[in-house]
Amino acid sequence: MSVIIRASGNIGPFKSIETLSDRLRCDGTDYPFSVIGSYSISENNELAPAPIVPPPVIPDTLPRWAAHKILKQHAKFGAVQTAINAIVDPDTKDLFDTLFKEAPTVRRQSQFVTYMIGAGVFANQAEIDGYFIEGGVLEKSILFSAGG
Repeated sequence: MSVIIRASGNIGPFKSIETLSDRLRCDGTDYPFSVIGSYSISENNELAPAPIVPPPVIPDTLPRWAAHKILKQHAKFGAVQTAINAIVDPDTKDLFDTLFKEAPTVRRQSQFVTYMIGAGVFANQAEIDGYFIEGGVLEKSILFSAGG
């Protein structure tokens, strides 16, 4: 494996680098000298840039079962029910209790989730996002293991 060393950042690793008159052909992809600039080629794979890891996808919704499982794993399930029980307005309390127990999905940007942040169940939106990422991974693993 070879790496192209440049002042603006290394490129690679490549299985093959072919030097042509106006470009390098690396594993079949052409890199014009006008783009690469001054370079050298190294066989040291440790000089290759770290692979770009895409950010995790944060689902907008989770099935209730996945949300409940994640809440239980993080010991937040009881805190959510306690926060619902502490709601003074009976209509809001009934609505949130019904949502928590019966809604088929939980929306990340819902008033219910926002209320739980304000009630201190969750620290902030970043914590919620983390739970939704975990729930999304859980949902996919269950679906794929069930042949879906």
